[in-house]
Amino acid sequence: MIGAFALVAGEATLSPQHLDPKTVLAGNPSVSGKTLWTSPDGSQSVGIWQITEGTVTDVEQAELFVVVEGAAEVDLPSGETLRLMPGVVGFFAGGEKTVWRTSQTLRKVYHLLGKAGAAEHQSP
Repeated sequence: MIGAFALVAGEATLSPQHLDPKTVLAGNPSVSGKTLWTSPDGSQSVGIWQITEGTVTDVEQAELFVVVEGAAEVDLPSGETLRLMPGVVGFFAGGEKTVWRTSQTLRKVYHLLGKAGAAEHQSP
C-alpha cells in the first residue's frame, strides 16, 4: 500500500467481514471494512470499519478511531458508556471486553496500534 492518501471515508466501498454469531446479543448486525494502510512489519494498520444496527460483544485491540457516521453506545467493563456519534474521537488501550449497541449504522476510521490482521469487531 502507499504511504500517503486522502479519501472521503463516507464514500469508500467496504467489503463484508465475518461476525461470529456467538457475539451477537440482539438484532442482525453485519460488519464491513477496508484496510487503507498496513505498516511494513504488520504491527499497525489504518482503515475504515462499519457495523449495522444491533448489539454485539467484542474484545478490543489498542485503537484510536474517529466516528464519521452513525451512532452507538459502547459499554466498558468499568461500567462507563462511550457515546459514539460523528466527530467523536475514541481510544481503546486494548483488551477491554465491550458491548456495542449500535442504533444507526456506524462507520469509523481507525488506527490499530497493535498487530494488524487481528479482529477489530470480529474482522473488524
